[in-house]
Amino acid sequence: MSQSEGENKHKYDQRLITDLKEYVEKRIKLFSLSVAEQLSLMMALTIQKFIGVAFFVGAMLFVSFSLAFLIGDLLDSLSAGFAIVSIPMFLLGYIFFRKKSTRFTEHFQAKFIEKTIYRFEKDDDKSSNGG
Repeated sequence: MSQSEGENKHKYDQRLITDLKEYVEKRIKLFSLSVAEQLSLMMALTIQKFIGVAFFVGAMLFVSFSLAFLIGDLLDSLSAGFAIVSIPMFLLGYIFFRKKSTRFTEHFQAKFIEKTIYRFEKDDDKSSNGG
């Protein structure tokens, strides 16, 4: 092999290494952007759900007060009305507090990973097709 061929091969190897480094850096950046996009989407959905739950809780609070006053009126004992309305709420609260929800957590994590990988593969397909 002549010296010029060796020099050309060295330049080609250097360019290949540079391109490979650049490719890896761009893939890491793409992955981090995909994760950031998924996190921001989940945060927006969480805030929306939280606001919906807050309105629902407020409505349920007014309904329970109304029901307690109604039952209290029927029984001629306001405290009995509130006690009767609070018993099912207490039982439901106790059940939800004691129950461990690993299934929900695992489902949430699996969905997040699935969406991130799907987005990553979709972006990879676009880049390999020249789109």
